[in-house]
Amino acid sequence: MGLALKAGKLMLGDQACRKALALGQGRLVILADDASERTRRTFLELAQTTGVPACYLGRKTQLGQRLGREQVAVLVVTDVSLAQAIKKALAGDEKLRG
Repeated sequence: MGLALKAGKLMLGDQACRKALALGQGRLVILADDASERTRRTFLELAQTTGVPACYLGRKTQLGQRLGREQVAVLVVTDVSLAQAIKKALAGDEKLRG
């Protein structure tokens, strides 16, 4: 995931994720299991409104470690192939929505 971030295939944080979704660039919303209720509600609603699937994947610290940050609560995948690969890996998992 770190390479995908460097390649610009992931957006991290509230504002960057909102912008990617608003511009129609989002392909998958990933939320940390321990993201705040407000963050979860906001991004699940945005995902539903924009027709982008959403899933939960690990804790904030785990996502952060994978991406070279301390914590990451939300990220948006902007690359179609990467989003499909993640969705395929999560197939059958209840954490995938949409």
